Amino acid sequence: MKVTESMKIHVKLDGVKYPMIILRKDEFLYREASKLVNEKLNLYRLNYKDAGSIQHWTMTAFELAFTLVKTRVNDILHYQKKIMELEAALDNLVSKEEIEKRT
Repeated sequence: MKVTESMKIHVKLDGVKYPMIILRKDEFLYREASKLVNEKLNLYRLNYKDAGSIQHWTMTAFELAFTLVKTRVNDILHYQKKIMELEAALDNLVSKEEIEKRT
């Protein structure tokens, strides 16, 4: 990383500051990720007061991992659909060219 491309930030997770050296272009993403983790963690603390900190963190991690997996599957399905559309268009084009060659 070039010095101009990287920067040092502190993200706060569960009240603890973590210093990080990141790419400058990714700063917004790190801050949003930190915000999301804290929001989910606080939501689990609010809704499951009898559970301990480890359970709150576990459920937060699990929910965020589930969201990531779901997003990946949706991306794959989206690209599969596009590939099928392109294959159909190519098949249609090839069929038209074959018909024109025969006439």
